[in-house]
Amino acid sequence: MLATALGAFALAASALLSLDAVKAEVQKGNYGQAQTMMEEVVAAKPSSARAHYVYAETLAHNRRFDEAARQATTASTLDLALGFTDR
Repeated sequence: MLATALGAFALAASALLSLDAVKAEVQKGNYGQAQTMMEEVVAAKPSSARAHYVYAETLAHNRRFDEAARQATTASTLDLALGFTDR
């Protein structure tokens, strides 16, 4: 049971670290790489509003506006206030 909990924690930690790595790629202009990374984050954390929101941003950078809008809608459905955007 402890091993399962540690594995879940490691997965969550790697997904959160990926969000920082994604932001770094976006700052470098590597939008394709950021999108690929966010696909992995969203797959690992499908109930994370923040992950869907950041994914929407990366999709918009890649001019995939329809999919970006869907991801933004998913983010707002998961967190109606999108409170993390105020930080």
